[in-house]
Amino acid sequence: MTIRTGAEGRADQRISRAELKALFLALWTADAVSLPRYPNVYGGVYASYENTFGHWVEADSLEGLLDSYDRQAIVEVRILGAIGDKNLPEVNFYYSPLSAEARMEIEAQTEQSQEVYRSITEFKRCFPYPRFTRLDRYLRQRGYQFKPPHEVQRVPDYEKYLSRNTRLRRMKASQPGEYERFFEVFIGEVLRRSFSMTVGINYQFEGEGEGGDYNVLALTDTSELFYFECKTGKWLNKEDFSNFNKRHLFLRPAASVMVYDQLPSAMKKKLVLMRQVLTEDIRQRKPAITEDSTFQYQDFEAIPSPEREFAYHMNRNLFFCSGKDVKRGIAHCLRYYDGVVKRRT
Repeated sequence: MTIRTGAEGRADQRISRAELKALFLALWTADAVSLPRYPNVYGGVYASYENTFGHWVEADSLEGLLDSYDRQAIVEVRILGAIGDKNLPEVNFYYSPLSAEARMEIEAQTEQSQEVYRSITEFKRCFPYPRFTRLDRYLRQRGYQFKPPHEVQRVPDYEKYLSRNTRLRRMKASQPGEYERFFEVFIGEVLRRSFSMTVGINYQFEGEGEGGDYNVLALTDTSELFYFECKTGKWLNKEDFSNFNKRHLFLRPAASVMVYDQLPSAMKKKLVLMRQVLTEDIRQRKPAITEDSTFQYQDFEAIPSPEREFAYHMNRNLFFCSGKDVKRGIAHCLRYYDGVVKRRT
């Protein structure tokens, strides 16, 4: 019986020559280092690479391939095939040094299952992290220096928490230390499953300042970036709002949303603090405004809907929604952005 499987991953940075050589020897053994130039005739393992001019070059030996790799003359590496008399699986390996991403395809017989497991283990040793997502590539293309999370966190029983909001309340009461982190992952799951967004949790940006990390970033199919800040406690203060505003101004997303896991009545009281923070910030950034002692930042407005208490906006791209019904509150914010904000800009 034939087994077809594979793996994909990413390294923190471009792997070294020694690491690439060690992986080659682990997957194909030293018998494959000669790399035949006519694999369709001779069989065995063969390699090619795309150079910096966009041309594909056949490698005539492992050392020749590694020399080009050392000179950073390689955009992508492909190593394909198997040593037939070694009882090893057939492995196809694809690696991009620029992004430090790789993937591997394996075809083997059932009796080679141990070798399949060993090959995947060796691959994961070099490329332990998830590959870049659409969100990662979007941010990289815009010049942001950031550190993505090393694992993709999910909520397997997401539907239970979504359909029975009391379950969130019970967890918050019984496990307050874990709930704050869980709430961020839960919001990511809502955006991923209910709104089909590409989601990243706890991104850290270089040059961002004192604002800390970004709880949840989400990218739509039309490449619009949204930033979600998740707050769970009653003790939300001006510093929290100030950091939220700093991150919003630094990243300049399509919109930023604070999801506040409290009843709407509590959220409305806290929005007064946000208005004070925005007033102080704009006074600092626009000194002419300081001459007007009566100036106040525009007040928050309820998003028009049958359930007005769920969500509010300030200046159209700062949104706030309560935790009474998370999915509905986020939906109000996104619909208002899509139906009102985009049409006015």
